[in-house]
Amino acid sequence: MTGSGFVGAARRLVVAFALAIPVVLAATPAEAAPDPTTSYYVRSTGTAAATRWYDYGCAQGQKDAVRPGTQNRTVLLDFGTPMLVGGVYGFDLPGGATGEFRSRPEAQPVAVNFAVGYYACTGADRASIITLAIGTTNAGTQVRDNGYQQGRAFANFIRAIASAVAANGVSSQVVVRAAIDVEMDWNTYPDTREWYDGYDSLTNAPIYNFGDAAGCSRPPPTRPATTAGPRTASGGSPTASCWPSRCHRSTPTAARRPGSGTRSPATPT
Repeated sequence: MTGSGFVGAARRLVVAFALAIPVVLAATPAEAAPDPTTSYYVRSTGTAAATRWYDYGCAQGQKDAVRPGTQNRTVLLDFGTPMLVGGVYGFDLPGGATGEFRSRPEAQPVAVNFAVGYYACTGADRASIITLAIGTTNAGTQVRDNGYQQGRAFANFIRAIASAVAANGVSSQVVVRAAIDVEMDWNTYPDTREWYDGYDSLTNAPIYNFGDAAGCSRPPPTRPATTAGPRTASGGSPTASCWPSRCHRSTPTAARRPGSGTRSPATPT
């Protein structure tokens, strides 16, 4: 009897193992990660660079056109540090010589040519969309001494690009958004917040922060819900030493002015 029982148990074990094999073999392979997009430091502007930026946009449009399904992707164009030269607002281009200034009208065609190139090269695909994030930074003395007006100037820069993209008939596939590289080592929280206040005074459009997270700790994972109700993670709020994510508000600030009367050398339009 004992021997028979042992054989029966062994047979049940074999059957159970055999039944489990198809389940393992039928496992669905992991879905492949999407192709990355290419973002750019803007190091050239003007007529000579117009074709280059059109070609960069075209290359992204061609990639999206051949990918299955409708694409919704993001590309960043980083124009560098805010500047004010002779009463003209613009940027110190990244990666160039210090003081390589470009005004907003000089910089704007870079983004517009990229947008037109993207639209042209998506071909028959009229459903895919790209978010074109126009970037700057919180670096430099202009954010420290003139942050509010620089924020306003940047909001106007984004508005001008979006208008030009629409005028070229490509806004159905290119969404223009603002972006800023906020680094804690570059300027203080009050000065950086003043830049955001200036930006928010003219628009409530979203803005991407592609900066650092220095001083930020990862919050503990959210615990599963229980019969007593859901439990959320504690310690998730930014701390005093982790402030980049706290600068931007979702609604504009009405009639906000800089904290110091010396911080308005020119009002951007």
